[in-house]
Amino acid sequence: MSQSAPQEGQLVARSEAREPLNSPDGDRRKACCSRCPVCTPCCMIVTGLLLLAALIATIVALANHGGGSKEPDAPLHCSMDNCAEVYLPEEAKSCTEAMCRKCEDDYDQHSDACIYRCSADQRTSGCSPLGCSADGTCSSCVPGFTVRKANASLRGLSSACTKAAEPVKMNFLMYRAQNDDNYSPGNTVLASPAGVMWYLHNEVVGSCAGGSRRFGITRVLRYNVTVHNPPAVFAKIRGQFGHFVDFQWGQCKNPDCDRWW
Repeated sequence: MSQSAPQEGQLVARSEAREPLNSPDGDRRKACCSRCPVCTPCCMIVTGLLLLAALIATIVALANHGGGSKEPDAPLHCSMDNCAEVYLPEEAKSCTEAMCRKCEDDYDQHSDACIYRCSADQRTSGCSPLGCSADGTCSSCVPGFTVRKANASLRGLSSACTKAAEPVKMNFLMYRAQNDDNYSPGNTVLASPAGVMWYLHNEVVGSCAGGSRRFGITRVLRYNVTVHNPPAVFAKIRGQFGHFVDFQWGQCKNPDCDRWW
């Protein structure tokens, strides 16, 4: 059957093959632009904006992750001088946070370090408890002794420290059990740590008459003491310290005080 040509003013229905609207994003944009040539610039702008947004999101993600996927930090392996067992907290970031749980044999823990335990010969020679070395040397001596020779070893020598032959300046810590009053320690009794603990356990905490301790003692004070005796004292006693006697109220109470003082 022949089809007549359309008359003027008559609408003609045309069918065109169109891309499916349920295609993937890329095909959908192509379908839209193919149906609407005027929209082609708009489609290009939208596509560019989407690509720009994806690029920005990628840059932000890389910045948040330090430039990409980061491998987990390797576990810390820390060591400490003369330490047999090192402890490292789980949240530690470096070995500076490591602590020693157990020192090696012949070493004692002092603060955050393992210090060599002085031998009997080193103690007898006057070596300071914190100044002994495993090779038999002493870097420091107890008050009243001086280092005989730098790096002098006990092997083949009588000692690395020797008793001072003249008055020397001595610095050491002393302790006193006291009440809440504050006053100068002149003519009072000071003690070593062992001495003040003996006094507390034997003469203070054993009784609490009237609801308070003996002499109202509430604390232990620590003094940093420096002593330098004059030559006349050293010439008489031939040492840095006088004879030990019991002082009470600033007076020697020993029967032989006149002979010793």
